[in-house]
Amino acid sequence: KLNYLGYSYGTWLGGWYASLFPDKVGRMVLDSSVDYPSSFEQASALSQPQALQTLYQEVMLPYAVRHSAYFQLPDSTAGIAAMVQSLSPKMRNALGDSLTGLSSSSGRADDYLAMLSSAPWVDTLVALPGAADKYAMQTVLRKHVFVENDSQRDQAVRGQAQALYDQYHDYFLAEPSRLELDNFASTYWAVRCNDDVATTDPAVWRAKVRSIAKMAPLFVQLDNACAFWGGPRVTKPPVAAMQGLDVLMVQSQYDAPTPTAGANHFFAQLPNARRVYLPGEHEHGVFPYIDTCVDTTVVRYLLGETPMQRETSCQAKPLQQDIPAEPAQSAQQTRAQSKTQSQPAARSAQGSGPCHRAEPSTYLNPEKAQELINRFKDGIGRRH
Repeated sequence: KLNYLGYSYGTWLGGWYASLFPDKVGRMVLDSSVDYPSSFEQASALSQPQALQTLYQEVMLPYAVRHSAYFQLPDSTAGIAAMVQSLSPKMRNALGDSLTGLSSSSGRADDYLAMLSSAPWVDTLVALPGAADKYAMQTVLRKHVFVENDSQRDQAVRGQAQALYDQYHDYFLAEPSRLELDNFASTYWAVRCNDDVATTDPAVWRAKVRSIAKMAPLFVQLDNACAFWGGPRVTKPPVAAMQGLDVLMVQSQYDAPTPTAGANHFFAQLPNARRVYLPGEHEHGVFPYIDTCVDTTVVRYLLGETPMQRETSCQAKPLQQDIPAEPAQSAQQTRAQSKTQSQPAARSAQGSGPCHRAEPSTYLNPEKAQELINRFKDGIGRRH
């Protein structure tokens, strides 16, 4: 028997294995699920832009408005939308791509809004004579004050402004060079083009892109190497073979890399599966969540105890600026239980029962454990 814990693309691999060898599956956890019954193109490239737009509109902009002074952004969603629309088209392109890279973890929400707030200034920067000179622009960046009287916050915003400038530079200011695919990108295209059917007609692809652009103008994805690939070369096994398995799925509501609509579709095809679900959360790669709901349910399942109910709903942790102020000592104690270095632990709920405080960490070295978890989740959260 194979006992398996898969995240993101790992859920696609898990679904493929379970559909080929259902009798070999032991305990299988699929966290942040790709929509295995659909094509990989549909589950990723065609569904991610709308999920990113939903996250932007329903989570990030309201969060920014609740703390507009802190983030130095307009105090209404309409105001922020107008600010973004005033950016040059090329800057909006670079901004959308950069925000995509910050969309995989709720612990990066403050970085996400720091980049958003820096975009008008970076748009001015790239219009300066010599904007293609990275060294000169880095000097300008170092000298600019983004946040008065708060050096830590000023440095955080500067870092995101630097990242946005770098993205813009690589897209529009750098000298053309040969195309290079790193291990991640080359594997992604091999899977997308060879594992499943994909759009190979450039005209059909352009029509799909235009349709997506109307719904998610900031996050539309244009590239499609499958038009020149010549695949697929394998046949994906149908999901029917794994429908009798009691796999456990874990999903956050606003997950953008593996959108919840697709995860719901996959879950609906598995009548014997169970799921842990986090309304309001957008973490991509949820477990371990450092709580007594998600983690307890997943660990008990891995040890052989399948949940009785079809779905266990757990309460999401608040975003950093939504956390009520605490005494310094208490805040220091809870930071070690955080799911990210900047986000203290909050309340969780078991099923539909009452909320309760997360219990003290069971790790012998909570800070080291958190450091390792953060590094692990950074790997899961790489852009899809």
